[in-house]
Amino acid sequence: IAYTLSTTKRKIPEINDGKEYPAPFDRPNDLKIVLSYDLTKKLNVCATWVYMSAPPRTVPTGRMVIDSVLIVPVYSDRNSVRIDPYHRLDLSVNMELGSKGRSSLSVSIYNVYNRHNAYSITFKQDDESDYGTSAYRMYLFGIVPSVTYNFKF
Repeated sequence: IAYTLSTTKRKIPEINDGKEYPAPFDRPNDLKIVLSYDLTKKLNVCATWVYMSAPPRTVPTGRMVIDSVLIVPVYSDRNSVRIDPYHRLDLSVNMELGSKGRSSLSVSIYNVYNRHNAYSITFKQDDESDYGTSAYRMYLFGIVPSVTYNFKF
């Protein structure tokens, strides 16, 4: 089990009215739990669970009209919003092949419960309202199975 509690702040006079704000890579909580068990001398199972706080974001909170024509987004304070935390579970089975351990086979599943962790979040004006904003989350991987054969020569 590994846990890190940390914070990273920035204070730049020209940004956020000179007030301190979380740095873009600030993730206060980072937890990793790894369980590994040898079923036999040649067969091992492993589970890894990862949890991280969401990074801070600056998000649009509304829109305003200037001169009855221009619609301009209004944003939150710098990096004042956290969306969803990141977490996933990975499982693997590892088998040593042959009598001298010169090769092995691993079968694993990344992100077993198919968590859609946000890689990026973009915002665009809502089509149904001039003042509304919609958020769109992009994620990279759902469940990713893999098979690996290793050999030594």
